[in-house]
Amino acid sequence: MHTNLDFDLTPVVFNSKKSKQEKAYTKLSQTLTSKKTHEQKIKEQAENDEYVPEKPSLELRKMIQSQRQKLGINQKQLAQQMNIKQTVINDIEQGKIKPTPQQKSQLQRILKIKLPK
Repeated sequence: MHTNLDFDLTPVVFNSKKSKQEKAYTKLSQTLTSKKTHEQKIKEQAENDEYVPEKPSLELRKMIQSQRQKLGINQKQLAQQMNIKQTVINDIEQGKIKPTPQQKSQLQRILKIKLPK
């Protein structure tokens, strides 16, 4: 049995105005996600197989480590002066990650050396 039915196939769109609280929450969450640290972005990209970190040259790693030792400071002290985690210094010296341009600048200033590019 076939009947001729009329259907309205136009999509229905519900628009609701966001409350001030919802707008504030949305803005806050966008701000927080845009202010991720460099390390957080790298970790997130690595988890999504989007990022392959560049590795520092052996020369760079040895210069950082030897100058740090000459100055008599350990990784933790250097990290505190740079306001980063000790694991970042350790990863740089072990060749796991390349320092960011900001970190490289800080290393040059604190260790009083000129690092290779």
